[in-house]
Amino acid sequence: GIFFRIGLITCALYGAVMGATNLLQGSELDLVHKFMQIGVTALKVPVLFLLTCAIVLPPIYVSNAFVGSKLSFRQMLAVLLSSLAVTTTVLASMATVALFFSLTSQSYDFLKLLHVLFFVYAGLSGLGYQRRCLRELMPPGTSSGGLWVLWLVLYMFVGTQLAWVLRPFVGDPGTHFQVFRARTGNFYESV
Repeated sequence: GIFFRIGLITCALYGAVMGATNLLQGSELDLVHKFMQIGVTALKVPVLFLLTCAIVLPPIYVSNAFVGSKLSFRQMLAVLLSSLAVTTTVLASMATVALFFSLTSQSYDFLKLLHVLFFVYAGLSGLGYQRRCLRELMPPGTSSGGLWVLWLVLYMFVGTQLAWVLRPFVGDPGTHFQVFRARTGNFYESV
């Protein structure tokens, strides 16, 4: 319960800062659309994290049996939600830095890259916490390494593609307001 609430609140906080880039950049959007971008992004970031967890939980739980960890579904969910809370809290801690660069930079591409780097940093922090949790929960004589690598790969691929589908998070100052962009290509083609 508490991890879920922490995750939602901190995701929304960082999302609002991401969405505020247009408000601070003086783009061509009218004030209503600038505030709509803030609200939409404040909703999208928690959705991104929660949907990623929902998508990766079943394969992680099933693979749990193959590595011999014998963690219950409830334990797996607790590890996922607690690592989500760590990830989103670290991400929210970067909100002041993101706000600073939004105020001092005019480059839309730089700001997008900055947010991606903050998500990577937060994700690695959460996965490090997750790895420590798995080590503590695994029965003696079993390794958590295989399960953790699976979690890492699934999070990375599912999370980045889901972010691509949910874009834009930072509205392009040169275009009109959009809740979602047309689904073309994928994250990996774009990079």
